[in-house]
Amino acid sequence: MVIIAVYYSTAGHAKRAEVFKSSGFERLDRAALEAVLASQVTPFRRAGVNEDTQFLLKAPINFVLE
Repeated sequence: MVIIAVYYSTAGHAKRAEVFKSSGFERLDRAALEAVLASQVTPFRRAGVNEDTQFLLKAPINFVLE
């Protein structure tokens, strides 16, 4: 498992990401980062936030090797 800290814009686009907790394998960590940066979430609708606001989410990524 890798946990990625990802910052999303109010429009729901990933702006930047970093490994919060490593899997111990650089290739898996890098794959998780790439996947999260390509992701999009439902746009955030909150009163009082502007377009420069970013939201931090911690995304757990599980890898299952078969």
